[in-house]
Amino acid sequence: MNQENMVYPLFAMAVLPGAILVLLFYFRLKAVLVGKIELHYLEKHGAESAPPVVVRLTHNLSNLFEFPTLFLAAGVLLITLQIVDELYISLAWAYVGLRYIHSVIHVTYNKVLHRLSVFFISDVILIILWFRLVLQESGFL
Repeated sequence: MNQENMVYPLFAMAVLPGAILVLLFYFRLKAVLVGKIELHYLEKHGAESAPPVVVRLTHNLSNLFEFPTLFLAAGVLLITLQIVDELYISLAWAYVGLRYIHSVIHVTYNKVLHRLSVFFISDVILIILWFRLVLQESGFL
């Protein structure tokens, strides 16, 4: 298995915060231009005064710098250790796909049960990926 194949899901995961940031910039600017929020909102993140889409995008962007960083670290470690295989690639793409779905839910209709379910499943996949990595490197697998 080519270790480089792990770069693609890592790249896809790295693109997501950038996409959310672009959307956040657009909706913040739009809200300022139409008078829904004042520029001082951007100084103190007064979520109570921002349009819901701005609040959701802001929260989602924060989420993308939490658990996904553990995914990125695992991916880099897998490449460095040269132990990437089909199962790791599948787990990586499943994780990335679920995080994209989570972001879409979060920034659109934001039904908590849907968002929480996708978040939970993605985190289970991340835990499996990490446990497999540690067990494999410890010689248990």
